[in-house]
Amino acid sequence: MWCVDISAAKPDRILYRGWQLELFLYSMVKGGVPEEDICVTHYSEDPSFDPPTYFSKIFSFYPKLKVSHDIDVGFSPLYHTMDRGIADYCAINKSSALISVYKNNFHQGYETIALLDLDAYMFGKANYEVYPTTTTLTKYPAADPVKFCKVTSGLQGQERLTNEFKDIWGNPWSGINLIKVMESINVPPANIEKVKAGSYNIFIGSEDFTEEVVFGFQYFTIAIKALCAAAGHPFVWQAEMGAYPLTLASYGVDYELSDNVEINDCPYHRDDIPEGTICTYAFDGFSQSSGSKFNKLQYMQTTPFDDDYLIAEGLNYSNSKAERAFYTHCLEIKNNYKFKREEL
Repeated sequence: MWCVDISAAKPDRILYRGWQLELFLYSMVKGGVPEEDICVTHYSEDPSFDPPTYFSKIFSFYPKLKVSHDIDVGFSPLYHTMDRGIADYCAINKSSALISVYKNNFHQGYETIALLDLDAYMFGKANYEVYPTTTTLTKYPAADPVKFCKVTSGLQGQERLTNEFKDIWGNPWSGINLIKVMESINVPPANIEKVKAGSYNIFIGSEDFTEEVVFGFQYFTIAIKALCAAAGHPFVWQAEMGAYPLTLASYGVDYELSDNVEINDCPYHRDDIPEGTICTYAFDGFSQSSGSKFNKLQYMQTTPFDDDYLIAEGLNYSNSKAERAFYTHCLEIKNNYKFKREEL
């Protein structure tokens, strides 16, 4: 099962999250993923809320889609520390998403439950031959267990050392030592030895999809965010990356690491991108940061589906078939689903 979270800490991010959801769902279903094998989680402070009209419109296109609305365990001052950084960019803490999946038993009957970033799309047909069937984290971006969040971004080309920061004891910031975190809460040494430098996307085998693990992702994210925020670290959205290996190791899960291009979130630098790759258009995916035309932050108040120039340029000048697929998806969504998204 494939899971994504569309929650937003700020109400003016609904359009921004919505078009990403449209693109994700359209590309996955077009790629042969049954819509009933996709779960979308959406959290709110209000347990009786109705989803935004735009989200409900998207859900209506995929009637078999699994959708989980839930009260957000992360709406707290710590949650809002993520709303810092470039242009007050609102990243999302998707580490809590699997709690709702677990509580609703949506995982039952699935061999593997995957949690993906929303800013991604399927290139071509899904290739189940290469997707993990056991608990697996990806190798990029690596979450160094000894100095996690030492730099302000784990993404290639965006690293900046944080020598001006101090940890909560007043010492120069050297990142978070996940091993020492585990030692401080008496994690057994045999479990500590299991920690490896994995990150998202994450694939959890059914036997490891337990209550303690899915809640652990959220709890350890909050702990890491607190340590980062106390030091003034500006990219607290990174916290979830380290929470995955920290949680799995703490609870004794012997997970694998994968560098398969199909799931590693960053295909732009590959000469050959195979079908079935889950491509990202985040900063080091197909974006301006990597020599492409697209910058997702330019579409927070509008959608790429309405930008005819962007689509035409992308179709004509993409660097690969996988990148061109992004613009093809945008054009097809524009032609197949005609409604005024900004007015919803």
